[in-house]
Amino acid sequence: MNKAIDSGKKVVFEGAQGNLLCIDHGMYPFGTSSNPNALGISAGTGVPPKKIGKIVGIIKAYTSRVGEGKFPTELFNNISEKIREQGHEYGTVTG
Repeated sequence: MNKAIDSGKKVVFEGAQGNLLCIDHGMYPFGTSSNPNALGISAGTGVPPKKIGKIVGIIKAYTSRVGEGKFPTELFNNISEKIREQGHEYGTVTG
């Protein structure tokens, strides 16, 4: 990746998971072993920050959670069902 960047090629990095699962900024111990935000690009790829130009962050307008852990904004009413249906928020854990 460093060679590609050095030769002028554009490289796109894509992260996964949400910031609340971040090992550094998430809700311990219910997180992942990596840093899923822009700060984790260098650690996960070996590309130094000075070589990273434009960063575009994309997030959902609402929070979702799979598995164990805190969910401080969880709703327990018909609004949650509507959000789940509209966002197609069904996984292997939630059904």
